[in-house]
Amino acid sequence: MTTEVMIRGLKFTKFKGGEHSGHHGHVGRPGSVGGSAPGSGSVFSSMPNAHSTSKEAKKWRKDNQELYDSNDNFKALADSVTLYTQGSYDVLKASSRKDITGEWGEYEDSSLPGWEDKPLQIASNPMANYKGYFEGQDVTKLDPQSKTFGEAGRILNEGIRNSSPMEEAFYRGMGGWTRLDPNNPTPIQEFLTLDVGDTFDVVGATSFSFNYELAKSFAAGTAKGQAKHRKGQPLQAIIKVKSGAKGLKAATLSPWNQQEIISHGRFKIISKTPYGKNQFEFEVEQEGVW
Repeated sequence: MTTEVMIRGLKFTKFKGGEHSGHHGHVGRPGSVGGSAPGSGSVFSSMPNAHSTSKEAKKWRKDNQELYDSNDNFKALADSVTLYTQGSYDVLKASSRKDITGEWGEYEDSSLPGWEDKPLQIASNPMANYKGYFEGQDVTKLDPQSKTFGEAGRILNEGIRNSSPMEEAFYRGMGGWTRLDPNNPTPIQEFLTLDVGDTFDVVGATSFSFNYELAKSFAAGTAKGQAKHRKGQPLQAIIKVKSGAKGLKAATLSPWNQQEIISHGRFKIISKTPYGKNQFEFEVEQEGVW
């Protein structure tokens, strides 16, 4: 038995106990088992965990400028990550999810199916102020020759699959409130019922961070940019993904100092540790990616 749950953009399917088969590194589609073996490593794995204005970040972009200029897939991946980190994460996550499940989820914007064959740049929000990081990069200028919005989801998923395993852990913080109706718990209440040995799926390209304190602040509702009413939310969860997991580093293509990484997959809980009342840190192992 599985239950699909969504916590502030984190969509996951939870499984109570049990093992789930599939090639480690690619777990196929939700509801099925197996899948293809992983491909070659991505150049994104060599990206430093450094802010976009740092010397290390500038060097990485300079070293890969020729690849950006000459390789359509790398350009599309870099543009997708750049859009994702600057406000288009919701629609690009939806495109990633569509590539995995074959469906636009019930939570998705009803206009998204009409975007599937349009240029990737349609993902840009006209209210946002996007920056380009490679020379000549303009993620808002419509280009009929660019990859499509629909292809962007596939390219993000391939980038995650083809990344090298991370040498360090990464994190995500979540929080919320209790609903008094026991038959209609909030998503964070549902998540906090998971225990050691349980497995859950994160379906679609999802934001994590290498910065533990940042994840903790998101769980508490005190991170920069969070709505003021979230401050002090009583139910909290910090997901710590063990080293060895796959994901796309994004720090050098973001204006935010968040040490961001984009990932998804199937995760098994190996420890659950309280750090306050109704507040838990879940250490998990990534069993595979989509």
